[in-house]
Formats: sequence, structure tokens, C-alpha cells
Amino acid sequence: MTMETLQPERFRKPRMTRRGVLIAAACWGVFTLVSVLVLKINVQIPFVWALQGQLILTVLMAVMSVPCWVITVRWMDSVRWILKLLVHFILALLYAIAIYGFCYESLRLLGSDGARAFAQSREWILFYYVMVYATQFAIFHGFEIFSRLRTKERQAAELLALAREQDLAILKSQVNPHFFFNTLNIINALASENPKETREVIAQFADLMRYALDCAKRDWVSLQEELDCAKTFISIETRRFDDRLQISYEVDESLLTLMVPPLILQPLVENAVRHGIEPSEEGGKIVLRITGGDGVLLVSVKDTGVGFQGASSEGNGIGLHNTDARLRKLYGEQAALWTKSPPEGGFEVGFSIPLKRTEE
Repeated sequence: MTMETLQPERFRKPRMTRRGVLIAAACWGVFTLVSVLVLKINVQIPFVWALQGQLILTVLMAVMSVPCWVITVRWMDSVRWILKLLVHFILALLYAIAIYGFCYESLRLLGSDGARAFAQSREWILFYYVMVYATQFAIFHGFEIFSRLRTKERQAAELLALAREQDLAILKSQVNPHFFFNTLNIINALASENPKETREVIAQFADLMRYALDCAKRDWVSLQEELDCAKTFISIETRRFDDRLQISYEVDESLLTLMVPPLILQPLVENAVRHGIEPSEEGGKIVLRITGGDGVLLVSVKDTGVGFQGASSEGNGIGLHNTDARLRKLYGEQAALWTKSPPEGGFEVGFSIPLKRTEE
């Protein structure tokens, strides 16, 4: 409600890029020149003939590498390495046999004695093409691993910087002074009329503040802890709104052992209360939904308040922007917050992140 509309993105698989194609072409070019020089020196083939023949062979090997790349890199991006290596082994054999068959048939059709000599060295030639396959994908996976390590190092540095800012921003954004003073007013109003309920509110407020301060030292908390924090926040707020605020929880309890970043739910709930329900004279209802599917945790908070256009602009966006930034740094663009305005009115914000059962 307090930030521009964002839509969730799917997890991105590796794809061919212009830079990658140019690097691959350069590597194949070097391979061609080295092979031509070896042929000229050892077999005494004229340079032009060797170059023409090797160019045809290089193009064939490069073209045949493309479907192998699609299978092992793009389609099997998230597959375990042991299975990926097994597929590489099978594809390497098929790759070598296909190229050997093409070369043998080409020599046989040309009617030269080379076909016979080629067949006599079949095992070594097949082994050579297997090594060509293995070398090119070893180089690729090496660059891929190096690139991912660099990306993780950069993200770790960015997360460290963001964590330092979060230490100072927690009381301002997630448990801000606005909520602090509202809670004190609730306690003041209850003190003379209902001492028992006053003590309950004080205890809840202390638990919430203790949790917020403790989260500054933790990277991960259980979803159960996050849900308890959100419920405590709502419990305090309902005393201020009376019957103007209703809350509904649609939670898959089997997901409550998942590990999530701390204080990731409360800002979404607070945003719904402050900018959806509070400005509305009739109040409204908040629905906190937590579900799972396709290996991801799905979280959304929907309110029936004034909606995006009716929200006040004063102080908007701090909690959601911080939450969005943390999600992007931890999981990438696919985990960014998304928001929408339902046709029936109100506002909804949510995110999806990979399932994480234990703290790594």
C-alpha cells in the first residue's frame, strides 16, 4: 500500500547471452587454430586443407554442444551434481559417437584411405572427442561456480551493510514510535478501569520489544516465532480499535517449522493496520495467509481498508521498503514484495521465498 506495485518473478534459469556466445566462439576459434597446427606439423596436411576440414568439424562440435548445454545447464540447473554428472557421462558418449560417425562417413564417401586409418584408431578418437566434451563443460562449470561465488560474496557484503542499517531502523520501521505511543495510550486508558488487562498489555508489549531487539542479533527465526509476533501485535492493536478491527489467520501449520528472516511478517501486518484499517471510519478485516507450494513459502496480508488511493502519505513505505530490500538481498529479485488492489477494495501485499527447514 505504501510502495509502488511490484509483481513476483519466477526463478530465472541460466540463459544464453551475447557475451557468453562470444566467449564460446573465441574458445572454439583457439581450439581450431591449435588443431590445424597439430595436423600441419604431425600429419603434413597443407594448412588451407587442414583449416577447411577443422572449421567444418569445429562447427559440428559447437552445434552439437548446444543441446547438451540446454539439457545439463538450463534444464538441470537445480538438479544435484551427481545426477548432472551422470547425464554428462551419457551425453559425452553420444557426442563422441555422433562426431566419429560423421567424420568416418565423410572420409568414406570421399573414397580416401583415411576412413580405414580412422577406423583403426577408433578407441583413441572416441576418447579424444569425449575429452573435448569434458573440457568445454568443465571450463563452463568452472566459470559458473566462480561467478556464483562472486555473486554470493557481493550479496554477503550488501547484507552486512543492510544489517547494520537494520539495527538502527528496527524500532523506527518495524516497531516504530507511532505504535509505541499508541500502546502507552492504551495502557493509560486501561490502568484505572481494568488493571488485569493493563498488565496483559504491558506483558505483550514487553514480549514484542524483547523479540524485536533479539532479532537484531539473529539471521533466521522460525515461522512460528514470526506468527506469534504478528499475533501479539494484532492483539495489542485490537484493544485500540475495539470492534473496528477483525483478523483472520489462514495458516498451514505444517510450515511453522520453516526458517525465515526475522521481523518479516509484522511490517506487512502493521502496514495493513496503519494505512488500511486506521484511516477507515468503518474499520475492516485483515487476512494473514501462509501457504506453501512448488517448493516455496507463500505469504500475503490482505485488508479491506481504504486501499492504496486512500492511504495517508505521511511516513509511508519505511517498513515495506526495508522488507522488500531484505528479501531481494537474501533471495534475489524473484522474492521481491508484490502488491495489488483487489477489485472489491482494500489492499494486499505478499511475497514468496524458497522453503528453508533448518538454519544453515
